[in-house]
Amino acid sequence: RLFNSTHWSSVQNLCTDYWGDLFVGVSFEGTINLLEAHTSSGKSDLILAKMKKDNANFLWSKQIGGTGDEKFYGLESNSVGNLLMGLQSEMGFSLGGETFLSNDQMQSVCFWSFTSNLGNPVIEAPDIVIDDQQPFFYKIDTIHSSDVYYQIRSIPKWISFLPQEQAMNTAHFFVQPQLITNLNFLNEEPFRIRVFNLEGDFRDVVVGISKSSLNNTAFGELPLHDDEFYDPLQGDGEVLNFKEKGGAWAFVINDAKNYAFNDEQSIDSSLSVSYVSLIEKGSNWQKTIEIKSSMQVTISDTVLFSNGFHYICGNFKGDLLINDQTYFSEGGYDYFILKLSEEGDIIDFRSFGGDNDELAKSVDIWNNQLLIGGDFSLSTEFGNRSYQAKDVSDSFLLSIDCDDFNSMEWAKTFEEDGNQFFSSLSISEEGYIFTCSTSLNNPDDAANQLSGQNLRSNLLLRKINNIGEVISETTFEAEGRLRKGRLIWIPYTEELILVGEFEKKINSNGRTVSSNGGFDIFIASLKQDFKLLNLASLGGSLNDRLSDLAIESSRSLLLGGVFYEDLMIGNERLQAGGSSDAFFTKFDYLNFAFGEVLHLDSFTEDRIDCIVPKSVNDIYFAGISSIYNGSAKKDLYVSRLLSTDSGPRVLGSYPNEIPSSRSFDFTIKTGFWHSESDKFKITHFDEESAYKWLEVTVDSSANLTFSGISPSANISIPFDFKIVSSTGQECSVNFLLGVTVDQKFPLFVMPQSIEVFQYQNEQVPFRIHNLNLGGIVKLDGPAWVDLSNKQKNDEFVLNFSPGEGTLGHHEFEISAITSHGSIVRKKFRFRVIPNLVSENDHTEQGSQNGWISSWFGSYFLTDDAWSYHLSLGWIYFSPPQSGTEVWFWHSSLGWVWTNKSLWQEQGGAYLFSANLNDWIYLQEKMYFNFLTNQWLNL
Repeated sequence: RLFNSTHWSSVQNLCTDYWGDLFVGVSFEGTINLLEAHTSSGKSDLILAKMKKDNANFLWSKQIGGTGDEKFYGLESNSVGNLLMGLQSEMGFSLGGETFLSNDQMQSVCFWSFTSNLGNPVIEAPDIVIDDQQPFFYKIDTIHSSDVYYQIRSIPKWISFLPQEQAMNTAHFFVQPQLITNLNFLNEEPFRIRVFNLEGDFRDVVVGISKSSLNNTAFGELPLHDDEFYDPLQGDGEVLNFKEKGGAWAFVINDAKNYAFNDEQSIDSSLSVSYVSLIEKGSNWQKTIEIKSSMQVTISDTVLFSNGFHYICGNFKGDLLINDQTYFSEGGYDYFILKLSEEGDIIDFRSFGGDNDELAKSVDIWNNQLLIGGDFSLSTEFGNRSYQAKDVSDSFLLSIDCDDFNSMEWAKTFEEDGNQFFSSLSISEEGYIFTCSTSLNNPDDAANQLSGQNLRSNLLLRKINNIGEVISETTFEAEGRLRKGRLIWIPYTEELILVGEFEKKINSNGRTVSSNGGFDIFIASLKQDFKLLNLASLGGSLNDRLSDLAIESSRSLLLGGVFYEDLMIGNERLQAGGSSDAFFTKFDYLNFAFGEVLHLDSFTEDRIDCIVPKSVNDIYFAGISSIYNGSAKKDLYVSRLLSTDSGPRVLGSYPNEIPSSRSFDFTIKTGFWHSESDKFKITHFDEESAYKWLEVTVDSSANLTFSGISPSANISIPFDFKIVSSTGQECSVNFLLGVTVDQKFPLFVMPQSIEVFQYQNEQVPFRIHNLNLGGIVKLDGPAWVDLSNKQKNDEFVLNFSPGEGTLGHHEFEISAITSHGSIVRKKFRFRVIPNLVSENDHTEQGSQNGWISSWFGSYFLTDDAWSYHLSLGWIYFSPPQSGTEVWFWHSSLGWVWTNKSLWQEQGGAYLFSANLNDWIYLQEKMYFNFLTNQWLNL
């Protein structure tokens, strides 16, 4: 583009707007033709013009000048194309009836900014209030404006902008509070947005973010102390465990002295005493069972209110007195199992032991098996078999029938170098047993043992199947000593949490924690194969003690302990107020972040022995302190934290629309119900029930599921009903659901059936149509399924890595979130099938109509690992990783093993029986028992 003038002209400045069109600053004398003829007023004048980038045509021009010289100081545009202009003048100039820089002689600079006829956008951006951890949509509206665009200046990582493909009056954001790591720094990274139009007119806004004023315990806060809760405990001792069910309570107390329960005083004696105290709501009845010994008795673990019974596991030396019955140890310490009815009647009892010390440390129940973990010195006996310790002390695991303590299912001892001391066990839903033991690495170094120098102890972790076979094991190490390991199974993540006490430093898998002095407490998350995922610690300058650990919710646990002098938990430092103080803290095991801390700091000894969460809003804990008895004397206590100021409510945001003529299935979650609320119903639903294409149900967690096939018309459906709990609490559900015909919603294109092999890493591609460029896709499913995006916007891949315990049917949900603020969720089922193939013949196994064919024959796999086998009938699968062998359980055979070379379905098959510890021969519907030389029917 050439600029012609009668005297002279010069382009002084250039810059572009947001779209690339040019702002041009021209200086000239005489006359110049742009859109029109411009003539200078004196010496040199200025022209500000805008040109189209693709053809250099002028869009507009504006002349600026006076009797002297004028010049540009600068011409700049910002990120959205808004213009700032700086001018200088010799004699001054007039513009819009106003004079500027009169006789200034180029000494000053006059800056100009511009607003088009469209005007600056007016923004409606309410503050974001975080109520809970459910994701929700947030939107910003512009008022009386068109062709508006949005630019993010800064935004927290847990808020996603859903950019538009064209100008719109509304900007949508997807807020994910579950990703917030610290509520105290919500505005550390400001939420700042710039809204602008085609001409670069803009307005900046900072959106405020705050936490709800309700004490809703959603982000690591603890409920408030319940001053009205009745405490029935008095005296001295240790609260091993307690639990409430249906208004009845059970308490288990060790080392009791001056013990009184609900004002009923027990008679003190010189004997070692433990108590099991039971009471019904309203004190209609109560009962205390005394467990005494003239030497020593300690209850080590319990399972309370399990299928109508209490199971008490403990250790004793010498005599054992339970009510009027006396038992004696065989030598040293023996252990016992006591089964009580919920009312305290003795149902069954058995003691175990031999000439040496045998100690039971942990007990749990799976599938009517009572699993007992412990350790023994030198030797022990199970059934008719004797076991020898490899050194001085080894650990054991014992399975007995819950209904008959004399019926032993199996027993397993673990022989390792050094001494082993069992500490904990935990069982998964599939029946895998995870155990933790402490191993002393230098038992023979007597000088080091006496001096306490250079001591090392590690934690031995084992995964065991439900017939006592070790699947995997590992050693968890530190530079100093490790002790008091607690290993618990987390059903929500299908992973493990390990806690314990450590000295010096733990350094594993790129993670490191160091002790602040003496023993500190560590927390580790592990995969099922014990691979370390995350690691954290807490501690002070002296020794700190772990007292209890309890799962609270699908993302948090509660951790309790005792400390001296001081303690660091996250960024919070506690100072001890007495000889020893107690604490418990909420811990987010997904983000590995500490929450609020409860600190007991009386002038006497403080302990929190046991923590029992019923929900995030209702937590019970017990121990010893003087804080709760109103005196200076320490006393047993049980206390409660309860949140009552926030009733039940809908979590997250309501759905706003669904596509027409399409099947739909979405969930609305509710929360903050009383812990006693376990049954729910929908009321005031008469008008909504008229929609025959819609089904609404409520589950045991008070979550609503909406499903059906939407109509083929644009309609809006108002919902206004209530969820009512068994305790009378109510939650109102009010929202407007639109059925939209013309808007494009995401459409999932997934394989009709998804089957993957166990132990194999497999990928399944799929597409999501109509997902615009700014959309978000999220996956909610098993931990061993994840989602990845291919190069094209609509192509995705599901990555499966199913390990042990994954056979059968599973479900995942995919959410597609559009930039229009719509979310479409769809659930899909898939099946994990046994990898019963060898390395070279993967094509040998196939699945058709649910039936699977392999070297093991034809069988139908149900939703779990149960299968119907054409030759064997119903069996339960447990195949190893090799693919050429299999363990399975049969009602007539028990647990048996075979492999590909031994299994000949037509000609007969050899099986090894774990129950018989011998081989059997299977042919058609009969099998031969080699021990009895008999043919028996299956």
